[in-house]
Amino acid sequence: MAKTTIEFSPAADRMLEDMTEKLGTSKAEVIRNALSLYAYLMDQLIAQPAFELAIAQKADNKVLKAVVVPGLTQVASHATNVVSAAGL
Repeated sequence: MAKTTIEFSPAADRMLEDMTEKLGTSKAEVIRNALSLYAYLMDQLIAQPAFELAIAQKADNKVLKAVVVPGLTQVASHATNVVSAAGL
């Protein structure tokens, strides 16, 4: 397994510590899971640029809030531009 060193701000490190405590896992596992989720969301937004990320109520799929993830908005925008430029 590759090893990477990451520097976090104190606030980000506190968030990471909080997540490890809530999940009962290591910082590395939290980061791996977050990266997997981010990659999945990015792939979905590239495949379907018209999609948006949202939190919906289970019972009726009513959207409760839109979720803006830094970086993913640009991915979706770029994918839309590529599709438009290709005439698809």
